[in-house]
Amino acid sequence: MGAQKVLELEVLREEEAWNLFKFTVSVADGQEPKLPPLAAEIAKKCAGLPLLILKVATDLQMKESYVWDDKLKQLSDLDNEEIQKRCTWFLNPKLAKIWYGVGLFKHIATVEEARNKVLTLIDELKAECLLLDGDMNGYVKMHDTVRDTALLIASKEQHIFIGTSGAALGELPTKDCTRISIPYCDIQALPQGMECPKADLLSVFTEDLSLDIPQLIFDGIRRLKVVDFTGMCFHVSAFITWFPNKPSFLVLASMPSG
Repeated sequence: MGAQKVLELEVLREEEAWNLFKFTVSVADGQEPKLPPLAAEIAKKCAGLPLLILKVATDLQMKESYVWDDKLKQLSDLDNEEIQKRCTWFLNPKLAKIWYGVGLFKHIATVEEARNKVLTLIDELKAECLLLDGDMNGYVKMHDTVRDTALLIASKEQHIFIGTSGAALGELPTKDCTRISIPYCDIQALPQGMECPKADLLSVFTEDLSLDIPQLIFDGIRRLKVVDFTGMCFHVSAFITWFPNKPSFLVLASMPSG
C-alpha cells in the first residue's frame, strides 16, 4: 500500500474509540452526525478494536433508528472478552495441500508450486491489511468482520458450506454445495444423508478422537478430491474400502501408525 512503516493497530482507549466511531459515522455526509442516545453504548461494545469500530460505524452511516437498535442487540450478545477472541481466526497450515488437491489454481503442477502461490497471496492480503501475522510461526489471523465477509462471499457466490465452530449443525449442505467445512462443531457423528454431487472437499476439524465416521456419509458426495479430517484418528485403509477407484484422492488427517 506504499507505506514506509507498518504499524500494528492496538486496542484503542475509550475516548479514542469514541472519536473514531463518531468520525466514521459522519463520513457519509461530511457533517457532524446527530447520533442516537445508544451510539456511545454501541461504540463501547466494539471493545476498542479499530477494524470492528470501522465496520460497525460504516454499517450505521445514515441509517434509521431500528438499524442502530439491531446492531446494539447483535453486539450485546457478546462480552468484550468474547469479542476479542472472535476477532482472531487462524488459517489452516495445510491450506496449500488442500487448494492443490481440489485444483483451485490453474497451471500449478506440484504442492510446492501451490505453497508458493498461497504464500504470495497471503503476503498480498497482509499488504492490504486484510490479514495479520499470527501468534505462531506459519499462521496468520484476521479480524472477525473480515472473516464474516469472506464467509458470506464463499457461501453465496461459491456455494461453500461452512459450519459454525462450537455450534450444532442446524442444516445440511444443499445439492449445489461445492465444498464442505465442519470446523469444531458440536456433533457426535458426521451427518449421514448428505447429497452434494458437486462437492470436491470435505474438511472436518475436531478434538474428539472418537467422532464417528459412518460410511454412508460418502454415498452422496462421490466426487470428493480432498478429505481433511484434522484431529481424527483412523487407518488409511478405511479409504481404500470407501473409495476403491479413487487413485488421485488426497487424505489429510491424524492417523494411527499401526
